[in-house]
Amino acid sequence: MKNIKKKVLILLVIFTLTILPINSIAKYYEEIKNIKLYFYLAKPILKIEKSQNTIIKEISRKSEIENFYFTIKNYELINNEKVISEVPFFIDLELNNSNKNFPIEYKIYDCDTGNEIKNKIFVDKNIEFEKRLKIIAVWNKNPPNSEYNETNIIFNVEQAI
Repeated sequence: MKNIKKKVLILLVIFTLTILPINSIAKYYEEIKNIKLYFYLAKPILKIEKSQNTIIKEISRKSEIENFYFTIKNYELINNEKVISEVPFFIDLELNNSNKNFPIEYKIYDCDTGNEIKNKIFVDKNIEFEKRLKIIAVWNKNPPNSEYNETNIIFNVEQAI
């Protein structure tokens, strides 16, 4: 008799430790399944506007220096409403020649301050940002004979934390 009671007790403990938790998990899952999540992704905005009619231009050795102007903004107009970037970010500008030996050097300047841009530009979130920049292309003093060259302006954008 003790043996039967012991077996029944063991079965009752096993039932309690397995079936009841499974039933509870199933009920919990049903509740989780009915939860609806609503979220909104922040919208990063970076607008680059050139100031000249064309950025593609032939630079001759006679001109020695050429300036190119452009503006970077963190907002845009949508349905006549100004929408500002909701994401802070850094902008790093690179100028690369397709021909590494091409005899032109580039410098980037902030038109408002006149300072040369050497570091990343920080653009904060939810605050209107607009910066007019100038790229100066200068021929080297004694350039070797060079072939045709294309210059790429690369905007590396990295989200700030």
